[in-house]
Amino acid sequence: MSINRNIPIALSVLITSAIACGFVEPYLVTLTDEAEPSPNFQHTGMEFLYLLNGEMTYRYGDRTYELHPGDAIVFDATALHGPEVLKKRPIVYLSVVLNLRA
Repeated sequence: MSINRNIPIALSVLITSAIACGFVEPYLVTLTDEAEPSPNFQHTGMEFLYLLNGEMTYRYGDRTYELHPGDAIVFDATALHGPEVLKKRPIVYLSVVLNLRA
């Protein structure tokens, strides 16, 4: 996984994946001052994350990534993942989970 700062390519990946999927879950997530780090999410599917506001360190497996507004990442959601360090709040991001058809 790598940080993608070329949003047209990231959106192209998202659209292409959504066409092939049977299940798409979009979330608009806001982490306020009361939010706690939560780097232990794990579920089926692929996930697309686009940071709109704030700054955070995002964990994916055994690696971490510094995310800033405009950064996008796409990854296999079966690995442990999630916000590990909440640096500049509020943090707002779009998260879209894509699951393949059964």
